[in-house]
Amino acid sequence: MIPIRGLRAPVAPPRPVARVQPSPDARTRLKWTAADKRLLRHLWDTDVKLEEIAEIFGTTKNSIIGKADRMGLPRRQHLVGRSVR
Repeated sequence: MIPIRGLRAPVAPPRPVARVQPSPDARTRLKWTAADKRLLRHLWDTDVKLEEIAEIFGTTKNSIIGKADRMGLPRRQHLVGRSVR
């Protein structure tokens, strides 16, 4: 215990923080292969719902939107006109 001036009871020093290991079932980053990109382009062009595309790739809608944007695919009609943060 370390006595601290002005306190009546001694205070224990802080314990070191344990490092947390990611859980084995944590979502891993999707590696986009050329075949994945072709499939995404096809699904995007045929207006498959984002939820369905995300389910096919096992990822989130936001990652699909981000990848489509980086690939230069046109914005979806229902996304046009929304404000970008």
